[in-house]
Amino acid sequence: MNNLEDCLNELCQVNGDLEFVRYLFESLRPDDVTQPQDVVKKVQCLAQAMEANPERANVIREKMRTFLLKMRFLPLYSDTGILPRRDFPTEFWRRVYDNLMPNPPVTFSAKNLLDQIFYKRDDPVWVQAVPDETWMQLYRIFVPDEADNAIERHLIDEALYALEMLSIRLAAEEMESELLRLDPSIADHDSIFIAQEREISKFVASRSRLIPTQQPAAECQQADAAHAWVMLQQCEDQFYRFRQLALIKGNDLRLTYLLERMEQILARIRALLSILDPDHKGTPQSKSLSLFRQLVQELSTEHSIASLLRQTVYLWAKSMTNQASRTGEHYVTENRHEYFGMFGRGLGAGVFIAIMAVIKIFITGMALPMGWTTLWVSLNYGLGFVIIHILHFTVATKQPAMTAAYMAEKLEHASNGSVNKKELAQLIVKVGRSQFAAILGNVAAALPVALIIGIALSVSSGSEVMKPEKAAELMHGQDALTSLALFYAAIAGVWLFASGLVAGFFDNRSLYLNLPGRIRQHPLLKQIMPSKLRNRFADYMGEHYGALWGNFFFGVMLGVTAYVGYLLHLPLDIRHVAFSVANVGYASVVTWPGIGIFLEFVFFALLIGVVNLTVSFIFALNVAVRSRGIRLGGIGAILGAFWQEVRRRPWELFIPPASEPGRVQQHAHQEM
Repeated sequence: MNNLEDCLNELCQVNGDLEFVRYLFESLRPDDVTQPQDVVKKVQCLAQAMEANPERANVIREKMRTFLLKMRFLPLYSDTGILPRRDFPTEFWRRVYDNLMPNPPVTFSAKNLLDQIFYKRDDPVWVQAVPDETWMQLYRIFVPDEADNAIERHLIDEALYALEMLSIRLAAEEMESELLRLDPSIADHDSIFIAQEREISKFVASRSRLIPTQQPAAECQQADAAHAWVMLQQCEDQFYRFRQLALIKGNDLRLTYLLERMEQILARIRALLSILDPDHKGTPQSKSLSLFRQLVQELSTEHSIASLLRQTVYLWAKSMTNQASRTGEHYVTENRHEYFGMFGRGLGAGVFIAIMAVIKIFITGMALPMGWTTLWVSLNYGLGFVIIHILHFTVATKQPAMTAAYMAEKLEHASNGSVNKKELAQLIVKVGRSQFAAILGNVAAALPVALIIGIALSVSSGSEVMKPEKAAELMHGQDALTSLALFYAAIAGVWLFASGLVAGFFDNRSLYLNLPGRIRQHPLLKQIMPSKLRNRFADYMGEHYGALWGNFFFGVMLGVTAYVGYLLHLPLDIRHVAFSVANVGYASVVTWPGIGIFLEFVFFALLIGVVNLTVSFIFALNVAVRSRGIRLGGIGAILGAFWQEVRRRPWELFIPPASEPGRVQQHAHQEM
């Protein structure tokens, strides 16, 4: 907008309404989206030019007035940023087609207008950065502040119409079978969703010139938004109950999708009502601009296939991590009794891992074809982890995927979506301490048991567990400095994360399909199992169904990784801390490297454990917090808060307090 005269001439001469507005915003768009002051200067210059050329200004304002009075806002408010009713495949192919064959512009659609003028991917950056005062100045250039302004009346009427339509849509959604399964009481005539629609309708009828009402005029004039706000809060409370019931009765992607959609509709109703309610805190201008920025941001990803995939993945992850968080609670120790219990369960798992490691050595030593070797190794891992779970032992690396979801659930109440860094640091200390106990137990059992088994087999059979060259190869495979051991450990960490999602999926399926009830009433099981045993079996499967499948799939994924690498000619394998320690033990029995090198390789195995835990935890925590809309903040602030916690109570990083904090506080209260 270097030449204001040319700009005003162009605005006067542009014929098409849409082209007129597009030209205006093309002129305002900054060259650098991180420099909003360029837009501020352009708007100020435009205001001065309009004031200096009143005749041209009147022509331009009349064009804008005609254009805005034809504009329809319902699709913008009711669709943008709200999940569609279409299922994922239909929506996916719609976006593919729209990207290949875009829809022609619809002049009278406000949604299409924003889509046309903010078509660049980085437009939301400068739209967010331009101050409210500048946007209001631009608005007043074309819509002066006058009494009985037809444009402003039209904008209010459109917002009221959209508000009522969204309210009706929210009320209609409650009749979905998934919600009735969770809470049959919502079918009552006085449902809270129906009640909010009635209150919104009263509010709209008292203010709209377009929607006829059969209510008495006096009642309409007295209608305000106070009751509507109460009903909307109760709708929000009902959503919370839905999510709690989903933990008990089961969840799936369809239900998660539906609840997410309804919550988005509710949020849009709140945004529109806050703008239209004169008694609500904040100015209508600031709230309108906040909604405008949100809509521009959401429109920028509406046609994106990657955005749809990402959103669907996170919705799926949200339904999975809700169940994983319940399991994760069992992996967090609060006192020394629980801590040493975790250590004991880690010892038990370490014994079995040492046995699984020697079985794998025997399988790989049989010189079977690669496919058969992979099958037996996968079954060894998968069934071994299942047995460990059945016996109530703990594999340390299985914890992060569960504890990350647990932490996210605890942080979900964060103010404005940002977590309390001190609370997060305290959770990290508790989780890290619990995992330290389990991994210490795994290592403390796997290493000596491997040494004992290796020596026992050597003495009893007169031959070593493996050939010396195999032992050297196995030892080298654990070397963190000269091999790809840490890279392979990261692959194992990814599978650990994936196994947590698998466990959450099957836990959801168990609840959703009422697996315990099906087992109790199964005709064949009724014939072959006594009632008491069948009920116990049903209860056990209801509690552990997801964990059993998660452990089995984890073992299978560990087993097939090397085979996939073999097929693709890629260096793919896995390293797991407990198996690495056991392998060091078996290899050391065959070719004793000396105490120094032995301890060095034990240290390498522990480094592998650190990578296992870190990769799995980061992936799981990232998915868990994003699926809940939580912002962790900068890594520096988190590390600073964590360091403060460690400085205050350094020993609690490894050993919990002697008693539970809650009990200490209760005892102190009683003494007072």
